[in-house]
Amino acid sequence: MATAEGSSSQVTYDHIFKIILIGDNGVGKSSFIRRFCEGSYVANMETTVGVDFYLSEIDINGKKIKVKIWDTAGSEKYMSISAVYYRKADGVVFVFDVTKPRSFTNIETIWMNAVDAPESGCPEAIKLLVGNKCDLPAEVDLSQAKRYAELHDMLFLEASAKNNHNVRECFLHLAREICELKAQQQPQTFPNADLTPSIKLKQSYPVERESQKEGGGGGCSC
Repeated sequence: MATAEGSSSQVTYDHIFKIILIGDNGVGKSSFIRRFCEGSYVANMETTVGVDFYLSEIDINGKKIKVKIWDTAGSEKYMSISAVYYRKADGVVFVFDVTKPRSFTNIETIWMNAVDAPESGCPEAIKLLVGNKCDLPAEVDLSQAKRYAELHDMLFLEASAKNNHNVRECFLHLAREICELKAQQQPQTFPNADLTPSIKLKQSYPVERESQKEGGGGGCSC
């Protein structure tokens, strides 16, 4: 189990997960995280420069999980800074604005490529696609977004940070998927099995001495 950092009470967690949110400027990543972590909504949040960091706790099947959430800048000029935080991420939330088709196109052409980069990304992370601002009329073909998500083996959810629709569900789903992946990666143990290593001895053959060949008394010939 992991122990909370910088805590005098030494809170113990079953898991600590690193999750990053990625997408264009203005798609609502910061509002989405703040709604989840603080339960509040701010309509006009300042643009993220570089990265911001948030903490939260959730419970998955009785397991206490600490979630470290990194809010990355959506401007391409900050991509080199943001990419440093992609590494070793357990989960990735791709966020687009359902009222801005380009924000969805950029998921395909920019952000997915950045995450899947083997040198600087986190291609093995569990991924989730979120169409934010579903409280507004959609201008993105959401059926296309769903097909894209299926193609990349991830769930697609429509959400609204403003109305608090599917916000918590996004993080819960991601945490469950990460838990399942971690469980699969753990080595299996067999408590009733005999774990004593077996040693196969090389078979030996009798050596015929010279004295035996010549009909001697079997004494040592040396």
